[in-house]
Amino acid sequence: MTSTAVDGAADSATLLNAQPALAVVSLALQTPLEGQVALVIGRRMPHPIRVALRELGARPHLATSESAALDVASSAAPPLILVELQGDHGRTVRMGKAVADRSPGSKFVLLDGGDDLRAAAAAARAGFHGYVVSDASPERAIVAIRAAMEDHFMIPRRLAQFAFDTSSPEQERAQAMAEDLTAREWQVLAQLTEGDSNREIGARLGISPHTVRAHIGKILAKLDARDRLEAATFAMRYELIQKPKRRQDEGVSFA
Repeated sequence: MTSTAVDGAADSATLLNAQPALAVVSLALQTPLEGQVALVIGRRMPHPIRVALRELGARPHLATSESAALDVASSAAPPLILVELQGDHGRTVRMGKAVADRSPGSKFVLLDGGDDLRAAAAAARAGFHGYVVSDASPERAIVAIRAAMEDHFMIPRRLAQFAFDTSSPEQERAQAMAEDLTAREWQVLAQLTEGDSNREIGARLGISPHTVRAHIGKILAKLDARDRLEAATFAMRYELIQKPKRRQDEGVSFA
């Protein structure tokens, strides 16, 4: 999962009030974690996270309750605190804020067990300094943690626009509907917006007109469109046809 660096995360004292801004940043960073406690708040400490923290020279410490986390935050003032996503996003953010009040100099990273893009967006908007999936490789976790320590929020590449987008509800609904399209269906939809016939689309993509018709049928169902014209209009109105370009760029890192 390729990541994008986002500059401008809040310090923990202003958790819930940050408005991060996209920026290209360097990830060749050093972290002040050598010999320091790195607090993980959650039900367990994922093995890749433990490995990553030890590689960074930190001393991992697990707190399985909010009260235990508050005690460690008060006594050790850990420079890094990873908060496991538990239940709804609001509960996790509130816990982070409570711990931040005890240790205002700490950097907070959301630890997500489900690769939840909405959770990552909520963390970014709430002022967390970073986001990492609990089963990410230790190498990827190290990059995300190093970035967080320098106020650079690392997020999945495909999340960059979603996390900071101010689209209308209609735009968000259209994008959500279109997420189910396959790569080939995106290609066919792009040609529909050009007004191409089934034969022209088939010739361009190297498939038969019969296969084109099958793809169009699936596109209409997924976009809740009555015909090919409505599907093309829908795609142009909500600028969905830019989607394939973003997918092709997913392997590109800003690092």
